[in-house]
Order: sequence, then structure tokens, then C-alpha cells
Amino acid sequence: MEENSYSPKQSSLLGVVSLLVGMALLITMIVGFVVVLRQLDKANDNTQLLQENMLRMQKQISSMKQAAVEKNDEEAAVMTEKLLLSENSPARLEIGKFKKTATGLVFVQNGKTIQINDKKLEIYSYLPDVINSTYPGVFDPRDGNKIIYSLEGDYGFNGIYSYDVNTKKSEKIFSETIDNATLDLFGLNASKLVIWKRGIDNSPGPCYSPVSKNNLSLYYLDLNNVSAGLKHFEPPTLVMEQVQAEAEQCMKDTF
Repeated sequence: MEENSYSPKQSSLLGVVSLLVGMALLITMIVGFVVVLRQLDKANDNTQLLQENMLRMQKQISSMKQAAVEKNDEEAAVMTEKLLLSENSPARLEIGKFKKTATGLVFVQNGKTIQINDKKLEIYSYLPDVINSTYPGVFDPRDGNKIIYSLEGDYGFNGIYSYDVNTKKSEKIFSETIDNATLDLFGLNASKLVIWKRGIDNSPGPCYSPVSKNNLSLYYLDLNNVSAGLKHFEPPTLVMEQVQAEAEQCMKDTF
């Protein structure tokens, strides 16, 4: 069998062809590699874009959550205000009254009535001898069997007293001597006994209220810390609204 033999020219041509084929394969591989790199770069770009979009969405979600929280806080605040306007709310200004009736003296607050009929109680001398005449007081928040009231004495003496309906005894819990003014019990705000330092020449009428942000004649006595004495009372907004509504109702009922 004869072996194929190539002339030098043929061998040289075959070498060139082989080289060209190799170069073509190399170029094809390089092109393929470049395409892969470009696809990887594009994939990286897409990944980065996706991450940026995710971050943007996370920020939007966070903002929405924050807005929801703030909205809930506002709604909670509204609900709290409505709750604070309930009858037993510490944000209200509670006040009761001693009342002279045909059957004797009673104390009334928030629908609760207690028969007093204690002729030794100083309140009798402060009440006109007229049926349905009244004098302000409040139940002691520390003891429901005690009633707190204020009395004006001689020579500018003013006292805050607590009356025990069971023992029928009064106890002075605070006193102060003031020239040309009296300590009028105005109400109870939680544990704060609200006092109006009213000038003795001040006769404002049945529907007047000294409650305002700038009124310096309102004070309070903290029943949990009586020794701290009187401090200026700045009424909460709900108290101001409550007192204003009561004053308007008073005007309608009186005039």
C-alpha cells in the first residue's frame, strides 16, 4: 500500500490552512468568551438594578409603615381624647356639691348622693337657708368616704378640709393666709385639687370660669404631696374644652 506523499508546496499550504483554521477557532472562542463576559456584565447590571429597586421598595415600604404608625397614633390620640372625656376620666375636672334639701343636707357628685345631716359641719353656716342652695366639694380620690371642701375664715385665713362621713369629723389638710383673696375649690383633676385664688371683690356671675392658659389665679394642691403646697395649674386642653362647654350650657340654662 502506497503512502500519500505531499510536495513541499502542498505541505506548506496545508500548514497555512491548519494555522488559519486554528486561528479561526481561537477567534471563535475569543468572540464566545467576549459574549459571555458581556452577558455576565449585563447580568451584573441587572442584579445591581434589581438591588437598587429592592432598596427603593424597602424605603417605600418603610415610609408606608411609618405613615401607618403616625396615622394610628393620630387615631389613637383621637380615641384617647374621646376616652378622656368619659365621666371618670382623670383629664376631666370633677366637682360635686353640698346641697340643702327638704330632708336635710346631702352631698352629690357624678350621680352619687350621700346623706350628711350633721349640724356640726361648718358648711351649714355657709349655705343660705334656702332649699336647693349648694356649696362646692369633691370626693377625696384617696378615700370615697371623705369629702374635701374649702372655707374662708377671718383675717384672710383660708382652709382646705376633709370631712369623713362615717366618723362625722373634719380635718384641716391645708391652710394659707391671703390678703384680699379667697381659696375657692374649683374641682379635682386626677389627684390635683384645683383652687381658684379669687379676689374678694371679684363677683363674676354664675357661669364665669377662670380656666385659661394664661390665667395665673388657678392653683392646685397635689393630694398625694400636700406638703408641697399650692402650685400654678395649667389646665389640659380637654379640661378647657369641658369647662367652656359647661359654661355655654350654664348660659343657656340661666338666661
